[in-house]
Amino acid sequence: MGIVIPHVRARRDVDEAIRAGRYAPQGMRSLNGGRGPGYGLIDPVEYLASANAEIMVIPLIEDAEGVDGIDEILAGGGVDMVLPGPGDLSQSYGVPWQTRDPKVQEAVRRVQAARVEHGVPFAAMRRTPEKQLEWRGAGVRAFVLGEERDLAARALRDHLDGLRRA
Repeated sequence: MGIVIPHVRARRDVDEAIRAGRYAPQGMRSLNGGRGPGYGLIDPVEYLASANAEIMVIPLIEDAEGVDGIDEILAGGGVDMVLPGPGDLSQSYGVPWQTRDPKVQEAVRRVQAARVEHGVPFAAMRRTPEKQLEWRGAGVRAFVLGEERDLAARALRDHLDGLRRA
């Protein structure tokens, strides 16, 4: 029910995603029928209205250029949530995988501050319970909990550690 747009650097990236991801009048997504409108069981006009209301457009800010343009990106409307990409931001700022580097942390804070100004929800990367509490204190209610491969790897490591201790 959502479209995460990678490497959003400017408002035009969001506008193109809205055009491709939403139906008229907000966009020009293809009207090809099928699974969405229940294979003919849902009135197509009703489906278009409900799909446009439910589909989330989420820009992923992964580049310094996107951080610099964040106000323009969010000001144009049509953005349902914004998500920072600290890993790719670290690369963009010349410190690959150093997500705690002050430049990267400041970039994430700039995105978060802009989202407050524009009234757009923000999804934070939460790696520790302490970080989640910090973000909650800043009014954030949506969190990326990790990718499936990271979660599976962590669960396997924990399981192996438990077996080794047994």
